[in-house]
Amino acid sequence: MSPACASPATEPREHFHRIGAGATGERARSPATAVRRGVMLAVALLHSVRSSSAVTWRSGSGTRLEFDSSTNYLSLSCEESGSYSCGELAGAGGALAVGAGRAVAAARLHVRDCELRAPLACVPGVATVTELMLENTWEPISLGLAGLSAVQSIEIEADDSNITMTSMPYATLSGLADLTELRLRGGVSSLAPGAGGAELARLRDLEVAECEQLRELPAAALRPLPALAALSLWGNSIRLVHKDALFCQGSTELKLLNLNDNELSSLPAGVFIGCAALTDLHLNRNRLRTLFDSAVAGATWLERVDLSYNELEVLPLNELGGLRGLVHLDVSHNRLRAVRGAYRDGRTLPLPLLTLNLSGNNLTTLDRSSLEGLLALQELDLSENYLMRLNPDTFFAVRMHLTNLSISSNGLVVECGEELSPLRELTALRHLELARNNLTAVCGDWRALPHLHSIDLSHNTIRRLDVCPVL
Repeated sequence: MSPACASPATEPREHFHRIGAGATGERARSPATAVRRGVMLAVALLHSVRSSSAVTWRSGSGTRLEFDSSTNYLSLSCEESGSYSCGELAGAGGALAVGAGRAVAAARLHVRDCELRAPLACVPGVATVTELMLENTWEPISLGLAGLSAVQSIEIEADDSNITMTSMPYATLSGLADLTELRLRGGVSSLAPGAGGAELARLRDLEVAECEQLRELPAAALRPLPALAALSLWGNSIRLVHKDALFCQGSTELKLLNLNDNELSSLPAGVFIGCAALTDLHLNRNRLRTLFDSAVAGATWLERVDLSYNELEVLPLNELGGLRGLVHLDVSHNRLRAVRGAYRDGRTLPLPLLTLNLSGNNLTTLDRSSLEGLLALQELDLSENYLMRLNPDTFFAVRMHLTNLSISSNGLVVECGEELSPLRELTALRHLELARNNLTAVCGDWRALPHLHSIDLSHNTIRRLDVCPVL
């Protein structure tokens, strides 16, 4: 190597403070879950400011009804009495209709601060309700829900002092023939299906979240849900998943499983057998130390897997060979010390991965074998590791299709030269991030990359430009 092409010697700077390191204890959820969660609460918030189309009725005991004819939103609160009765609500419909200028026909019903001593069906205008939210209500739920035959979506916000479900309320809800979405937050201590064999035949989306007493996903938990497509169990205390919990042999529709922010350290072998439709698996923010091979057997068509914020120390890409549909893998913010390429018995196992996130780990080195098998990879994030130096052939396996590469915040030192530059063969590269490293020179062969659109060299100590000839 020509002396002119060598980066001047420099002591590596102290490794930067990792972005997001303080966020590991925060509650997290999938974006779709967050959107669904806020729909009815947002409507309730909008109605906290009196609109010109809102009409309010209040009983002598403090029970309050409010109806907004512009949105067909109806709220019931028992802020003073703590309960309501069908008798006191009997005359409310006429009063609301006069104020609204038409008969009350609600699409959404929000009940808060009430003990469900009487059927909600006696609330005027609820025959047409399709969305129901119960906030800070008390049992018995079975009595309260009786007669709400048009309901399609139910959300129950509770805590352990209000509602404690020792089994899922399938029998209570089985009379709601059109129910497709059920969201339970707080108050659930068991996902056992209970006795009687009741089913929710049309339920597609089940979310049970923020239940501190929920510690297990038991056997046959999904047996009563033959049409379930999305199961979200985020923010609980689940430590054990039974190998027959998903019962995919009986429910072949399951596409999304979200178990993020629990206390899982492992998954049983064969838990996904029969789950042929499963495409999205979210296991971030757990305590997983191992997962692959026997645990993911059966989930052949998984497309997206999120394992961020766990305790994995090794990423064995060779154990992903059976996942023929896997295109997005996030293993960021673990304890990875090594990445093992996808090869077995001396033979490369091609993987379909398009994006791989390895940021925020403990990687100190990568060699040519580390990325073996990732022939289709387009995006690779190696930021926030300890990769101070890279081998010249580190990216050989991904050279054909890699378009986005981040090696920011590593303390990286790169020596320029035809035989040493680790980036010169990435001919498809479009975006390169090298910020917050110990770079002192810009190699000529980086500038010669034919499709490179942007390069971030901020927060380095660049002293030389074009110190090597363009080759």
